[in-house]
Amino acid sequence: MYMKKIIITFLSITSIIIAQNRGNNLSFQGIDNFNNQGVKAAAMAGAYTSQSGMVDALHYNPAGLSGITSIQISAATNFSNNKWFENQVYRPNRYFVTLPFYLERLYTPDPAQNGMFDHERLWTEDFLIDSNYVVNFPETGLDPQSEDAANWIKKNDNSGLSSIMAAMPFSISNQKFVAAISYGREVTFADYDRNETFLDPHIGYDSYGQISRVNGNDTLVVNWFDYARERTGEIDNINAAISYELNENFSFGLGAKISWGQSDDRQTLDKIGYFDLVQQNRFRFSYDTTYHYISGKSDYSSTAFNVGILFQLDKFSVGLKVDLPYTFTREYSYEEQFMDSTGSFSRSFSGADEAKFPMVYTAGISFSPVNNITLAIDYQYAPYSETEFEFSSADTTFNNWVDQEVFRFGLDYKAFEFLSLQAGYKQVPQTFVPDGAAIKDSGPKAESINAGIGVHTDYGSIHLAYEYRVLRYYDSYYSNTNYNTTQFSNLMIGYNLTL
Repeated sequence: MYMKKIIITFLSITSIIIAQNRGNNLSFQGIDNFNNQGVKAAAMAGAYTSQSGMVDALHYNPAGLSGITSIQISAATNFSNNKWFENQVYRPNRYFVTLPFYLERLYTPDPAQNGMFDHERLWTEDFLIDSNYVVNFPETGLDPQSEDAANWIKKNDNSGLSSIMAAMPFSISNQKFVAAISYGREVTFADYDRNETFLDPHIGYDSYGQISRVNGNDTLVVNWFDYARERTGEIDNINAAISYELNENFSFGLGAKISWGQSDDRQTLDKIGYFDLVQQNRFRFSYDTTYHYISGKSDYSSTAFNVGILFQLDKFSVGLKVDLPYTFTREYSYEEQFMDSTGSFSRSFSGADEAKFPMVYTAGISFSPVNNITLAIDYQYAPYSETEFEFSSADTTFNNWVDQEVFRFGLDYKAFEFLSLQAGYKQVPQTFVPDGAAIKDSGPKAESINAGIGVHTDYGSIHLAYEYRVLRYYDSYYSNTNYNTTQFSNLMIGYNLTL
């Protein structure tokens, strides 16, 4: 009977995890956090689909390898920093006016007063304000999306080898070819999500189920949890391609990529307590601590192919790359623990999930108004809403990804024979839609500013690139607004040797 009670409680907690967005189960979070590969291309914000002549083209358009006339070898490393912070702002309403004080941590209840109605904490029998009911004033005048206003801040640093690339031109029957291969980090997992007021049922958002208004006859129990999810690790790949130069204007390319990797995953759901909602402004709060923890590893694998074409004139070029459909697999093995005042429960479980990605299209145009300046624009369309996700364990409220349209702008300025400067800007919509968003078919946009420098010598070229990216969005509910910010900065250093 004792163990049965624990299992029943445990299963009820598990259903809560599935039922609330911004508190999703561990699945494919973070796999779309692709690294820039190729330092010069990164400095141009990845606007490289119509570029040729450097081994960087291997990752952006295999047809662009055709401009390579001698052996190239390149190696690069990077140093990156991620930062997440969130500010939850609860709005008092005519119903349960003082409840936001609890959720915003402006008031900390005394455990000795568990089950006491809120109005009983406010007033004594003589109708005098209870000195134990102290509500702190919120900080005002702050930008709600700023770091100063955040309820919590999370940081993560990464560094290491980002890529090694090599390209070699050759001829067969007077036909010109270039072959290239690379090894590098395709994805650096730095996924983090936190919700300090994970409510079940959610009292401020009808997409999680319409909450009946309490009328004094029945009590509605609202459970309050602190939720966190984190994933760290990386996905590596071997990327190979070959280009064929049909003539001085047209080139074709074919690429293949084998990816594999592993991540450390964790997810926690700590119960803080629960509210009994009785009638309009009559409610009570009680602490009720439980602990639910999932941790383990995920292994990833995929094989993908792409094709590209490049058309070049003296001052103008157009490139097109098509990433063909492929299947991405995640195999996971987790340990799960649940504890409350009556005991504990643990188990091991594993499974395999698949994501079948659709065809992705990228087009690029570059123009050189003068000999030492090149302007480049890329447009990428990824119809991710067509992605087919298959889970080994049912997740009925999983939100499918939305389509993505990415714009990239790049500039390359050759100031001197030994010095070149690059700059770039890109706008990348996310694959998720925030709660309460008016537009349901596209995600919030991350904006990235890039810059770089190349120093060219007789012994090769040294390239530096820096990227600063920021994503701001908010989840909007009847009861509150959660202002979320993600900041990313990355410094890349590479060396390119031409033999």
